[in-house]
Amino acid sequence: LDYLPRQLGVAGKEILIALSVSASSVRTLRRFAGALTTAAPRQAALTVVAMLGLSAVEGLGLVLLVPLLRLVGVDDGTAAPSVFSTTIDRAFGTVGLTPSLGSVLLLYVTVAIGQSQLQSWQTRLSAAMRQRTETVLRLRMYRAIGRAKWEFVARHRMSTFVQMLTSELDRIGTAAHDLVELAALG
Repeated sequence: LDYLPRQLGVAGKEILIALSVSASSVRTLRRFAGALTTAAPRQAALTVVAMLGLSAVEGLGLVLLVPLLRLVGVDDGTAAPSVFSTTIDRAFGTVGLTPSLGSVLLLYVTVAIGQSQLQSWQTRLSAAMRQRTETVLRLRMYRAIGRAKWEFVARHRMSTFVQMLTSELDRIGTAAHDLVELAALG
């Protein structure tokens, strides 16, 4: 399939960028991420926002574990309170509360629920981005085939075009989803 993008022009090259063997992996990933943001800019931006928010909420949940463990009697072995404990105590004092087991646990459960909601939103956004990317690239491929010279189309088996429009574009959609998941983990 490497010869097809050259014959189909720029649209074919962008669609089959994941199959390029001459480009370095990093450059290929950058170009692929660029193609994703071009195909689904809104979904890509919202997915990044969701991932950043999810990271912040996960960090907040971990920070809340320190005073929660301290309140239930787990000692970290140091005489002085940690920076996290002092910050949490100040944050509770700012809103007029004292860090009790109930209040810290309630805040932790609230953060866990928020994290779950953000994870759900990020999953839906990732799926929407995959579907949008596949649709945009599939339409571009249809246009590229439609604009190709008849001699080019006649010289190739129709099964090659069918494979590009089905299997290969599905693989690109899977790669788009996997790239977002990899970014979310990293």
